[in-house]
Amino acid sequence: MRVISLLLGFAWALIGGLSAEEGGEEEEKRAKRPPRVVRFLPVGEKPPYIQITRDGISYEQPPPPGSVPPGNVTIGVPKEDGGEDSLGKASLQLGQVSVGVEIPKGAGPLRVRAGGATDEESQPWLKLERPEEGDLLVVLWRDPRGKSWDRVRAKVLSAGSVAGKVTIVNVASGKVAVTYGTDKFLLGTLDSRRTELPPGRPLGLKLEVSDGKGGLMKQYQGSLEQQPGEASLVILYQADRDEADRKRTDLVLKCVIRRELVAEVPG
Repeated sequence: MRVISLLLGFAWALIGGLSAEEGGEEEEKRAKRPPRVVRFLPVGEKPPYIQITRDGISYEQPPPPGSVPPGNVTIGVPKEDGGEDSLGKASLQLGQVSVGVEIPKGAGPLRVRAGGATDEESQPWLKLERPEEGDLLVVLWRDPRGKSWDRVRAKVLSAGSVAGKVTIVNVASGKVAVTYGTDKFLLGTLDSRRTELPPGRPLGLKLEVSDGKGGLMKQYQGSLEQQPGEASLVILYQADRDEADRKRTDLVLKCVIRRELVAEVPG
């Protein structure tokens, strides 16, 4: 019996040691994970290019106020004492994904202040809620009613892109009929769909909106293609309407298509 007890004790000690070792490996893996970040993608119409000539020299004029997003923003999180911790700054440019700014673990609020402002008494340009985990991509667009970036709207996406996939997101204020390859589906405002996009195999993409008469009006037709290890993102957004557009449809649509390498490809 003594021998059996000794053997059992040794076995339990061995199991305990293995469990501790596995736990240590998990902790080490967690410590090696890259920082959690938030990035921004503003989409929308660019203002008209304005140039003046003075003394024979041409000068580009700055865009009208509110016609573009702020060039720089400061990201922060509120503190318990009512203050705010600044996490970093990001530059915003229409159609371009910003650099990543590291954000805390866990769910909670994020505050975005325009122009790099750090005045905690002022109202943030944008308030967001971050989910429990994962990197974030925040799609930004101006409120179509105000046509000014002073009134910004946002959709928070998980940035966990998967190689060989495409994600289509509709931030326009209306339904969009999508034909992707042989699939047909409807995307409402703020709806999204992730589907397959095999590498090296282009698939057609057609976007249509209601013509107000029970039919559909084509807004975009092209194809999507990506290479091994890549993932794609398509953002559908509302464009400005001119007088001719107003007679034909309630919604003019444009899109931003982004591809990025998300997985290593064996050489």
